[in-house]
Amino acid sequence: MIDEGTAEEILRQELQRSKSLVSWIDENLQILHEIEFDKDSFEEEPYLVIDCLAIAREHHKGVVHLVDKDIIGPATSLVRVALEAFYRGVWLHRCAKPEDWKRFRRDGGVARQMHKMMDDIRRVEGTPGRTALSQKAWEHIGRLPHAGMMQIILTPLRQDGTSAVLRKRHTTAVLSLVNGVGIQAGLYTGIVLVNETILRTFMAKLKEHQAHCENFQRAYS
Repeated sequence: MIDEGTAEEILRQELQRSKSLVSWIDENLQILHEIEFDKDSFEEEPYLVIDCLAIAREHHKGVVHLVDKDIIGPATSLVRVALEAFYRGVWLHRCAKPEDWKRFRRDGGVARQMHKMMDDIRRVEGTPGRTALSQKAWEHIGRLPHAGMMQIILTPLRQDGTSAVLRKRHTTAVLSLVNGVGIQAGLYTGIVLVNETILRTFMAKLKEHQAHCENFQRAYS
């Protein structure tokens, strides 16, 4: 296991990278501010999907902000919300039937569990199904917001030895995961808008992020 000083430096670099990424995503989605909405367009399916993706990006920002303030528990909880918003948007765009849209407009939700939505996405050709999480991984993420043993270990009261290194590693992993959500939300926005510039730009950024994640894993191996 790496020492606490090394873990702290890895986290510092990841946080700085996350802040820069939030700004980069906003800069490369400026086109969203140029779309003219009329009173009816808010109910159109593409715009509702874009709204879901925007929620995912907003929570990406929230996680980065909370980590910057060393508020790790709530930051971890928001990762699940960001993932839910992203996958709901993709599922609505690629898998939803007319009755699903009717329910979504009426209740703001879908009658589909998250891991089943991920399975649906994987089965649809041309969607980013390779990014979908397994049910086991989703259940693990679902446990993170609760006051289980892992969250107790990660409290600020435990700041020395193995717990401190674990907390920093966990926080770095949280940033890495939610950064991927932010990038993919931007990428899928390009898919919905059929915008080749956004697609190329965010696909390149996603590949860069995947390589970065591999380096992070090697640092802790």
